[in-house]
Amino acid sequence: MKIYLNLLPQQYKEEIEKKKIYKKILHQEIRLFFPLLLFWVVILGIVFSFKVQYTSLQASNHFRDTREENRKLKMFEDSFKETNTKLNLLSEINKKSIRWSEPLIELTHLVPAGVYLTSLVTSDYEIKVTGKTRTRDDLRFFQNKIIEAECFEMTEIPLQNLVVGNDADFELEFKVKKECLNK
Repeated sequence: MKIYLNLLPQQYKEEIEKKKIYKKILHQEIRLFFPLLLFWVVILGIVFSFKVQYTSLQASNHFRDTREENRKLKMFEDSFKETNTKLNLLSEINKKSIRWSEPLIELTHLVPAGVYLTSLVTSDYEIKVTGKTRTRDDLRFFQNKIIEAECFEMTEIPLQNLVVGNDADFELEFKVKKECLNK
């Protein structure tokens, strides 16, 4: 057995004892600190992993939303193109169409009381009307009004109109001026 002689003074003994206690406390703190440090590293790793997954999920959702928006925009663009094509077609038809409303309104104002129109046929810029008249003077009055009108030019006055009597059928043909059709 070994015998230890303690020849140190009491003051040094206390210092040595304090150092031992200090080393034990430091050793215990280090033993406690490393598991806590490891725990925090694991927690931070998990948080970082979640952040990466969250960002990729947002990017995928944004990509999906963008795809849906692009699909909707394409659908709207196609719809607008189709509508514009139809409008252009209607515009072309409208430009080529003849507007008969103004000449026909003027014709209705020209018809005197004793003249009755039974049919009205249009072909290009010509109008052919047939009807009945009470007297020959009413028919002549109607013909003169057509001749004097701004929108019409008399093309043909059939001879049978000149020799009609009372209560007779008549037929007139006249042209409509292009300016009156495009008002």
